[in-house]
Amino acid sequence: MRGGKDPGIGDLSLVEKRNRMPEKVQSYARRILFNTDFLFIRCDKQYNQVAFADILYCMAKNRFCLVVTKHQTFIAGNSLSEIEGHLPSHLFVKIHMSYTVAISRIKWFTRTTLQLHEPGPDFRKGYAHKVDFKIGLTYQSSMRDPLLVVVGRCGGDPYRFAKDLERTKMDVIEEELSEMHQMDGVAVIEERRPSARKKKAIGINTVKNARFTSKGYTAD
Repeated sequence: MRGGKDPGIGDLSLVEKRNRMPEKVQSYARRILFNTDFLFIRCDKQYNQVAFADILYCMAKNRFCLVVTKHQTFIAGNSLSEIEGHLPSHLFVKIHMSYTVAISRIKWFTRTTLQLHEPGPDFRKGYAHKVDFKIGLTYQSSMRDPLLVVVGRCGGDPYRFAKDLERTKMDVIEEELSEMHQMDGVAVIEERRPSARKKKAIGINTVKNARFTSKGYTAD
C-alpha cells in the first residue's frame, strides 16, 4: 500500500490480480500463467495430474463429478460446473446437464443423440467404453458453437433429392465393389445388372448379382 491507500490494479502483481478475479476468470488465468496441458484433481486424498488430451468426458454423478479417461475414472468431490470452469472451451463441449465431452472424441451426432469413437483394446472397461449420449434440449443449438460444422444443403424438391441420393449411394457401392475386386485380382465371369425398377424394389443393400472367381472358389 502507498500512503495508507488501497493500491490500484496497476500496482498489483500478476498473482494478486488473478486472486481478485471471479472464479471462472481465475481458472483461465491459472492455465495461462502456469500450464495449458493438464489440471490436478483431488481424488483419494491426493491430487492427480490429468492431461486434457486424456479426458474422454465428464459426468455428474450424485454430488460428485466423474472425470473419465481411457485408463482411469477419477471421482472428484466437485460439481460438473466447477470442473468445466477449468477445462479449455475449445477442447470440450457441454451436451447435457450431466455430460461434457471432448470434441476430438465425437464420431457423429444428430439433433438429439451423440456418439464418441469406439474405444480401443487398450481402454479400461467401464465408463471408458460408454460411447452413446443424449443431447439435452437446451444444448441442441449451443453445442454446435465450438464445433466446425459444414451445414447440410436443404430446400428444393425433397422427392428429387431422395431419388438422387439413392442413385448416388448405389453408384458408390458399385464403384467400391469393382475397385475391391480389381485390387484382389478377381476376374468377373458373369454380371447381371438389375433394371432401375428392380433396383428400387430391392433397395440399395443388394446392388449386384454377379459371380466372381478367385483362387479356385466362387462368390455370389
